[in-house]
Amino acid sequence: MKNPKLQDFEERLKYLKSQKNDIGAIQSIEQIGALSLKTDFVKQGLSVWIATWMEAYTKDLHKRAKGSLQQVSDELKQIKVKIDKEADGIDSLGQVMQALEEIRKRESETEIIFRPVAEMYNLLEQYFENLVGDESDSYSQLESHWKQLVQQSERIRTNLQGQQAQFKKNLIVGIKALVIDVKDYRQDFEQNGPMVPGILPSDALFKLKQFQEGQAVRDRKKASYSAGEALFALPTTEYPELDKTGAEIKLLNQLYSLYEKVKKDIADWKEIPWTEITQRIGDMMTQIEVYEKDCKKLPGKLRSWAAYKDLKEEIENMSELLPLVQALAKPSIRPRHWTEVI
Repeated sequence: MKNPKLQDFEERLKYLKSQKNDIGAIQSIEQIGALSLKTDFVKQGLSVWIATWMEAYTKDLHKRAKGSLQQVSDELKQIKVKIDKEADGIDSLGQVMQALEEIRKRESETEIIFRPVAEMYNLLEQYFENLVGDESDSYSQLESHWKQLVQQSERIRTNLQGQQAQFKKNLIVGIKALVIDVKDYRQDFEQNGPMVPGILPSDALFKLKQFQEGQAVRDRKKASYSAGEALFALPTTEYPELDKTGAEIKLLNQLYSLYEKVKKDIADWKEIPWTEITQRIGDMMTQIEVYEKDCKKLPGKLRSWAAYKDLKEEIENMSELLPLVQALAKPSIRPRHWTEVI
């Protein structure tokens, strides 16, 4: 039976229990005319068969009941953790308000949430009371825990109503400060960032990492303030300079991530002893082909940048050099061949 419902379990268990009772009612000796039949072995075999099936059904039902109980209990714990958190800023206020809204929506669904769990455990207790064990207290207290959670949420909602005005004021001040900060940040990026004309790729990589950190901090603030604006039904503030800088940093990161890997591998290859070249040259050539493909896949906007040109040149030079190295590493090479190369 695929995906049996609770009713299916109940019907099967009832049927098996009635069969068990019918078997128990059979006399140990059945007299049929002059024939006397002993039924103990047959009764025992049938009883074992029924007990096996009842155990299989109850174990499956218990597994489902325990899983549902665990899921509901975990959900209640997660909600409680959220509303227990002190609302000391826009982020935490948003999380608490979201949890309160979740509780409000679920109030109309309590019957749907808790009843299936209770019904499964009630059915289990009818047939295998000892199977439930300590879970009995857990499922019987679900509704009381929920009621406590609802009462707590009402108290928190009342307390927050008096604090929302100050949160809103702090939010507006923070947004104004971020708007100014973002303009300054953009100006600094344009004048001193990794895209300054003529900058060395190594210096650009260092500056990129610095600006990535600054971008991440401002992106977090933007997300937090946007959530606050949605919470207080305020117009959403746009930060075009921040978005533009973020998009450029993303492009730069694609370029310099590849740039860093290529530089590191080439530097490592130059340190390989000549005696090991024959073993490593195949992997080196495969890797440089991968880098060639990755370089071609980079966005067209990057191709005018110095780091891209430097990267492309490094890869092309190595692509030309490796086949020559492979040829010179062959056992057939003689000193005269080296003389010709040099």
